[in-house]
Amino acid sequence: MITAHIQAWIAENGAFATGLQLLQQVDKAAFFRLKKHLQAAIITPAMKQELRQALEKTLKSAASTPQNTATEPAEIARLRQQARGYLKQQAELKARLRLMYDDDKLYTDEDRFAVAEELVEQVTPALDTIYSRIREWQATGMLPVQSMQEVVTETVAKYKQILSLTPRISRLQKWLKEGQRPTSKGTEKITPAIQLEIETELQEKLQQLQSLQQELGLDA
Repeated sequence: MITAHIQAWIAENGAFATGLQLLQQVDKAAFFRLKKHLQAAIITPAMKQELRQALEKTLKSAASTPQNTATEPAEIARLRQQARGYLKQQAELKARLRLMYDDDKLYTDEDRFAVAEELVEQVTPALDTIYSRIREWQATGMLPVQSMQEVVTETVAKYKQILSLTPRISRLQKWLKEGQRPTSKGTEKITPAIQLEIETELQEKLQQLQSLQQELGLDA
């Protein structure tokens, strides 16, 4: 269980890289904020403390989350599960976009546009639709029923997301294979910190692709 690993890391004052890997699994936004420290010549006590506080925050959040004993209809539970996935994706995209603007020399306009487009045109509308259906159920007690047009629109959106994920996954895999990636100034060698960043994004994109393919019945 990830909580036990975090508690052990804190108790043993574990290595910074190990703690960062744990943070990557529980708080992507904090991970993207702190991973820049991997490029430092030496990990200072302040950097270590910042990581410790981020991990401790996730433990407090897990401990304080109330257990929902109320039984909701399966359809509403499914919508909430979908929303959690999109909220996680939203936080990751926002964190990545901030990183791209902080290190503007390392990223092209195409990189930033791709992330912004995914956030604005895919994730945000999906969340709006989900919460609209949940609010409808809360207000009327009637389970939301998708119209044929809504089903078509949602299906088209999922296919579009697959079409945007596939070339991005190919580029990430190519950069890892070649050991370099394009920047606004040309190309740069992939350092361990950059490799971790690329591998993290690649893993997220592959998971998203697999989930979409399953929803559309394309994983057979």
